[in-house]
Amino acid sequence: MKKKLKILFFGTSKFALYHLKTLIKNKYNIVGIFTKLDKKFNKKYYSKIKIINKKYNIPIYSPKSIKELNNIKKINYLNIDLIITVSYGLIIPKKILKIPRISSINIHASLLPKWRGAAPIQRSIQYGDNKSGISIIQMNNKLDEGDIIYKKEYKIKKEDNSESLTKKLMKLGSNSMLKIIKKIKNGKITFIKQNNSNATYAYKIKKKEAKINWNKSSKEIERKIRAFNPWPVCYFKLNKIKIKLWQAKILEKKNTQNIFKKGQIISIDKNGIQIILHDGILNLEIIQIPGKKKMKIKHLILSNKKWFKIGDILN
Repeated sequence: MKKKLKILFFGTSKFALYHLKTLIKNKYNIVGIFTKLDKKFNKKYYSKIKIINKKYNIPIYSPKSIKELNNIKKINYLNIDLIITVSYGLIIPKKILKIPRISSINIHASLLPKWRGAAPIQRSIQYGDNKSGISIIQMNNKLDEGDIIYKKEYKIKKEDNSESLTKKLMKLGSNSMLKIIKKIKNGKITFIKQNNSNATYAYKIKKKEAKINWNKSSKEIERKIRAFNPWPVCYFKLNKIKIKLWQAKILEKKNTQNIFKKGQIISIDKNGIQIILHDGILNLEIIQIPGKKKMKIKHLILSNKKWFKIGDILN
């Protein structure tokens, strides 16, 4: 009977949780889990990682600093074969990466070296990439700079938002991970160095980025709406009221620039609220008014509440 690999898992987000569950479902031997303890992080994702401990009795560690000597001693004691890291949120020091008998790998949601860093899925949509994907790398102590072991592309659809793309890359990543674990175990992997001159960085999303600038192009605004769905969600203000914008669509350009100002409502119907921009029209389809659930514009119209009128300027 072949010896089961002893795997130590590092991960924090929902994306990481999906990969962890895939390993457990496929009966891999997870001897410990390191997850980032961050009060600013979405708590529901962190609590789901904790559920793994309750259900499967796998030890979970959430140190303030991964560099502490006690953590290195703990990992040495586990006698691990492989470290798997998926959106952990901290750089793991070289001393730890060298501990596993076989390797330390990272599953990253982009086609490296493009979009190294914290928010590769959001940034790929925001900046209009045609494709995204999964990269599996041999880890080093730098941010997503290790040698590439495996890549798998996914063609981004025009309707994809961060939520839908994340779900697709979760499946792609977990299937790729299982494939590579088998290759690693059999010693059948090759390494390709990343070209650092082609690197771009997916900086962490900040809430203040979500405010819509109506001076931007229709494509830039529409992409950002999809990129920031479901978090932090784009928004605009009308009469000092903050209104979230969940979905919008670019319409054909009309010759109305001389009549209306940028960010002004030119029409309202059951299909949406039409906003004039310097290069065309953006149709707002799904919004969320404070204290209410998100809703389609046709439902807002049926409620007979006059939140919007032609001529209003959004800011």
